[in-house]
Amino acid sequence: MRTLRGLILLGLLVVRSRFRLRGAYWTWRRETAEGSGGSITRGERLGAVLEYARWLDRMHSIART
Repeated sequence: MRTLRGLILLGLLVVRSRFRLRGAYWTWRRETAEGSGGSITRGERLGAVLEYARWLDRMHSIART
């Protein structure tokens, strides 16, 4: 459930950034997730995206209380 809510929040964040996935914020997120030097596999990237979605949901839950 947390993952689903997080994915919805992630989708809203993408909409709010006007789909500029190569903008400053998303570039920073990619570098934070992958590191500045290496590339990661598709599975590792998916895992990182899902973990970020769960984190978004946790932060959203905390902010509502």
